[in-house]
Amino acid sequence: FKFWLIDHNVDGFRLDATTQYFTGEQDKNLEMLTFINNECKKLKPDCYIVGEGSWGSNSVENKAYQASGIDSFFQFANSAKNTGYIQQAVIQQNAKTISTALTRNKENADGGIEAPFLSNHDTPRYIGSVNGRKNSDNAKFAMGLFQQLAGATFTYYGDEVGLASQSTTSDSFYRLPIRWGEEDSHNCDIAKLGLYGVSASKIDESLSYPYPDVQTQLNDPNSLLNYVKKANLLRIQFPEIARGDSTLVYNPSSPFAVIQRTYNNSTIYVAINASINTPMEIDYKQYGENVVEELCTKNKVQRKEKDSTIIVIPPQGIAIIK
Repeated sequence: FKFWLIDHNVDGFRLDATTQYFTGEQDKNLEMLTFINNECKKLKPDCYIVGEGSWGSNSVENKAYQASGIDSFFQFANSAKNTGYIQQAVIQQNAKTISTALTRNKENADGGIEAPFLSNHDTPRYIGSVNGRKNSDNAKFAMGLFQQLAGATFTYYGDEVGLASQSTTSDSFYRLPIRWGEEDSHNCDIAKLGLYGVSASKIDESLSYPYPDVQTQLNDPNSLLNYVKKANLLRIQFPEIARGDSTLVYNPSSPFAVIQRTYNNSTIYVAINASINTPMEIDYKQYGENVVEELCTKNKVQRKEKDSTIIVIPPQGIAIIK
């Protein structure tokens, strides 16, 4: 611990398979996690530790192990593996599931910091679960909704550029490398990666790489990558999103919702239109002084009429009111 935290000044650790230090013995696992947490915090009190705990959607072990003092445990209930809240919101066009996710993630964290994710190295990538290979709006909107969740969100490398999994049973296809660009020296040679026998000839380009490489996306203002960058920036701009308490204040029908987020006596309202074709109309003055930011897959938030306080949020759009 000292070698990494002090000598190399890392910020913390991700702990793998915390249910398997002593497989089937929860009390011993808790004892081990408590030891790890205590020793690390003695060396660096503000280090951050996240554990891979329950693989189930109910996070039972997460609650038990939170008593160790570990800051976070990954919340599989949000992941593509468990047909999580984000997928439900996108596919079912149900904005209320984001409010449900906020409530249940907080309950499952049990006093710790929520740690939601969509994909990881052991699960199929989220793109397939939201029909995102051929629908970039779905892919974008899923990432936009994901970054509205509280806590420390974890983006698996490549999700931000649309990597997908052509197999839902092979870890190898969950771990393919990012393609940076034709002239980029960071590009990986598949043959040298040791991906359990996966060769370049076995990769179906349309299934594994449905989106352009990083450089192409950086140069395209409408790309998935640039959308994700904006979603991340909004999360930094408004600490109410990552750290705030949440209350569902408007949900007239399943595609539409407004969620209040409050942190340090500051409140914003996140208006979500999960419909794929119906605009959402609300009076922003019911919630704040103005629309301060927006995150839309296409089109923009507009006033219904000149000088009107009624705004129109386009399909698969998010507006932040303050």
